[in-house]
Amino acid sequence: MRDGNANEFIETLYGGCDITFVFMGVKYMIQGWWEDGQYVLSLDQLYPKTDNIGIWKYVAKTAKECVEAFEKALIFNGKSFWRVEDEIQWVD
Repeated sequence: MRDGNANEFIETLYGGCDITFVFMGVKYMIQGWWEDGQYVLSLDQLYPKTDNIGIWKYVAKTAKECVEAFEKALIFNGKSFWRVEDEIQWVD
């Protein structure tokens, strides 16, 4: 991961913070929050602008389950976070 540490990036997701990053020229924001007793983790595309900004969303009883689902999700051109983390730039 450029401009950051991939393990710290993942750890930050447990705390419900917003994280902005760039992958292959596309700017994303991932954010987590508690809603109705469940943890929500959502990945949105910020730039370039698109009508379909919501890329991925996961809701579970624990933040751990959501973060693990994000780590395994094939949302980066069919690859998981850990397969492409060296191509990601943490920008916030």
